[in-house]
Amino acid sequence: MKWSEVDWVRKLSSRKFWAALAGFLTPLLISFRVPHDTIEQIELVVIAVGSLIAYMFAEAKADQAEHKPQQMINLSDLALYLSAATDKET
Repeated sequence: MKWSEVDWVRKLSSRKFWAALAGFLTPLLISFRVPHDTIEQIELVVIAVGSLIAYMFAEAKADQAEHKPQQMINLSDLALYLSAATDKET
């Protein structure tokens, strides 16, 4: 998979991604003997940034959905769907 094919919006809005990033940074920082108070502050910043980004993308997606035109239902398509559904039941 190419980098250009990655859905970055989905990745960056994933809580799993931000939890994995915090889980990756913690042992790394401990191995470099960073004080525990500093590690805790870094983890909190990572979680806060991840929450903010996830919220922003979710709101953008909701706003985009609100502005899409409503799809009209074609009555002939509805009739075909209903007749096919009743045929399956019998």
